[in-house]
Amino acid sequence: MKSIKLTIITILGLLILNGCTINVPSSKSNSTNPTSSSSDTNSTDQNTSSNTDSSVNIEHRNYLQQSYDLANEGKVIGSEFAANKNDIESVEDKYGQPDTPDNTYAYYIYKSRNLSFHVGKGDILDDVRSYDPYLHNITRSEVKKVLGEPTHIRKLKGQSIYVYHANGYEFKLIFLLTKDDPTIDHISVYSPDAAFNPMAN
Repeated sequence: MKSIKLTIITILGLLILNGCTINVPSSKSNSTNPTSSSSDTNSTDQNTSSNTDSSVNIEHRNYLQQSYDLANEGKVIGSEFAANKNDIESVEDKYGQPDTPDNTYAYYIYKSRNLSFHVGKGDILDDVRSYDPYLHNITRSEVKKVLGEPTHIRKLKGQSIYVYHANGYEFKLIFLLTKDDPTIDHISVYSPDAAFNPMAN
């Protein structure tokens, strides 16, 4: 009887061991699928990112980014003078007399430098503008891709003005609405703090 019991126990033990062995390969095959799926997803993300970057001219991207960085200091490309920091006398000492001083609107225009300055309280500059011809190459759609959606948009007759906040300044890009995707006509860095009447701007 004892030998029969031992034989039965041995057989049961072998059956149990065989059952466990069969289940192991099944779990291994399931674990490979998530890795493959994750790799495909990462590849798709990289391609999307690459397409987005190539959709904007790299020189235009750099110009816009540099312009925005300078706007945080009250400046535009091509000018060492800043809104709410320098006065018009400092500009005239460095650049000489303006080409066309505008006494009515207090603008001082330097055509040869593609710059103009507006005077606010205490003869401090409250608006610095650039008319760099290179701006005419940069489209409105590129601006949105590089700088994102503007803080707000102002509309005048035949014009659209994208306004971005920049460290207390307003960085404004002015488009003439002559086509579906207009290019920049000029840019402005404006300081409400230095203006006589900030609401008038």
